Amino acid sequence: MLEFIRRHAHSLVAKVFLTILAGSFFLFFGFSYVVDKIMGKDYIVKISNIKISPQYFKYEKSKRLEALNKRGAKDVDSSSITKTVLHQLVWENLINLAAGEFGLVVSDSTMYAYVENMGMFRREDGHFDASVFRRFLKGIQVSEAEFLEASGREIKTHLMKAPFKYVSCFDELDYYANIKSEKRSLVFTEINPSTISLKDEPSDEDLMEFFNNNSDLFIVPEVRSFRVLEFSESKIESDVKVSDDEVKEAYEFSEQREERSFDEMKAELIADIKQNKVQAKIDELTRGIEDDLMSGTDIEEVANKRGLKVFTANNVKLNDENKVNLPYAQDVMTVAFSQDEKEVASFSESLDKQKHHVQWVVYVDNIVPQHVDEFEKVKNRVKAEWKKDQKHSKAIEMANDIVAKVSAGEKFSSLGYKTQTTSMFDREGLLGAKKDGEKIIKEVFAEAFEKQKGDVAYREINDRIVVYQVNEIKHEEIPHEEKMKDYGSLLQENAEDLYQQLIGYLSKKYEVKVNYELLKTIDESSESSIPEDGIL
Repeated sequence: MLEFIRRHAHSLVAKVFLTILAGSFFLFFGFSYVVDKIMGKDYIVKISNIKISPQYFKYEKSKRLEALNKRGAKDVDSSSITKTVLHQLVWENLINLAAGEFGLVVSDSTMYAYVENMGMFRREDGHFDASVFRRFLKGIQVSEAEFLEASGREIKTHLMKAPFKYVSCFDELDYYANIKSEKRSLVFTEINPSTISLKDEPSDEDLMEFFNNNSDLFIVPEVRSFRVLEFSESKIESDVKVSDDEVKEAYEFSEQREERSFDEMKAELIADIKQNKVQAKIDELTRGIEDDLMSGTDIEEVANKRGLKVFTANNVKLNDENKVNLPYAQDVMTVAFSQDEKEVASFSESLDKQKHHVQWVVYVDNIVPQHVDEFEKVKNRVKAEWKKDQKHSKAIEMANDIVAKVSAGEKFSSLGYKTQTTSMFDREGLLGAKKDGEKIIKEVFAEAFEKQKGDVAYREINDRIVVYQVNEIKHEEIPHEEKMKDYGSLLQENAEDLYQQLIGYLSKKYEVKVNYELLKTIDESSESSIPEDGIL
């Protein structure tokens, strides 16, 4: 064939044949690649002009999972690993681009030394094993050049972060120690909206307007009335008998008859026969009960006829599991709130209080759907909620009035409010003894450190409006030796802050796009961690 084509290469037939052959090759081998490239399916994430392929992303994720498995990690969240690997690849490439602008170059010898020192490629004697390295690359289907390039990015990441670790913070140490040693206290008063009296009663028009604007407050939840029919499997078992003839017949048809004697198999045969007869009885009974219910026979009549126990639950809400006095109440509630009224469901199996197996079925008698009653029926509730809302509004007005006056220089006491003072606390919260008023510290300690001495604010805590003022600010003198112990923490915080600022700057400078549709095919649960617009 090839010789024929060579001899007639200039003929029309040969040219047509070669064109068809080339087209077929492109159709089967090149077309999918071109389509993927056009549709943006050839990358998971794109940083500037750099594309991370799906194959390489899978490799990085599998490497991270393998490391976690070796450490004995359990219940590893795949979506969390996906997000971590995604950010790692983005950060490494951003750093790589920045390193190029700064003229930071990693030599081949440095990269080889870096790879050779990886524990996964070293023999027991500690030396690098090239055959292990090659098998590893073959297993993950990544070329040596690609792997070395990735290693180079990791090295550059370390180099870019390194200077941040050695920035001197001695000038900031006193300020840092001063902040850490700072303690504060608050003076506060509480306003209880329920104690506020209202002068005027609401008109019907006021109540109707409130009812229309706040109908969600008056929703009557769905309630269901249902019955549970139950019978015990143990009772059926006690009624089932196995005759000698049945056992002998079963032995005659047994495949093990030639290997084992009748006496050896007798107990097993009796158990198997009894189990099959019990199951047949149960199937017959459940079908009969279901047929009775579907024909409209009264529940009590069915129960008496079939010897069933009946458990009744009336006007039960979705969370009223305690009203169903059965050990398998949760399962009953699931069934009862998933079927229609008068619907005949299938039987389920559970354990009763004596740990015996029972069969049960739920029959829903009545469903009252979630609704809002007519205004006249809930008028009293509307009035109560209206008053509660009015009192809350007045309490907020009082709180704003106190904030304005105390901020202007007046004292809580001059306004006629009873005050309490908290113990001293730091930026982590409570330090002093627990008192009735210490709950405010747990709620506001973080925001309290954002304010100056004398600043006033209010916060709703549980059912109260708490108006507080920064009362006292103290700084303890810290010995020099103790300050130096905190110096490492200061350096770490400073380095991390500088690095995050660099990453933030680079993320804006270089366009980063994530192909979240393709990412979902690798890890379906990663969708929630990827922005909808595809931009990281």
